[in-house]
Amino acid sequence: MKSFSLSSEFPFPADVVFEDVLKYWRLAELETGREGFTHFPDRMVREGDLIVLPYRMMGVKIFDYRIEVTRVDLRERILTSEETGGPIRSWRHRIDVRPMEGDTCCYTDRVTIDAGPLTPWIAESARTMYERRQTLRAETLAEA
Repeated sequence: MKSFSLSSEFPFPADVVFEDVLKYWRLAELETGREGFTHFPDRMVREGDLIVLPYRMMGVKIFDYRIEVTRVDLRERILTSEETGGPIRSWRHRIDVRPMEGDTCCYTDRVTIDAGPLTPWIAESARTMYERRQTLRAETLAEA
């Protein structure tokens, strides 16, 4: 297993950022241009959601990827999920959005991955993906 945490300061109120986190369609937008997941639901995230996404490579479905939303805490601005599929035995993801001074917040992704012998490679790819997502989310919010 491999764990990592990434944080970014966003120049927006925590409630605005967390509301954006709960939009499946925003996740789909953040994934645009990358191979991998398609077919995110066109609605808000809800605790207890279980979605199955086809994972594609070069346009071909490779495997189904399951995401179970295990916690949505609107007061604390925490979202957690348990994920699995293909080589991923376990992918635990937690998003925290914490208010800071003024109208800023700290956005944090905490991730623990078990993909057997592929864990180091997949974890490093995941870190890069989350860095990109945090940057794109901040840019998208700035454009709104």
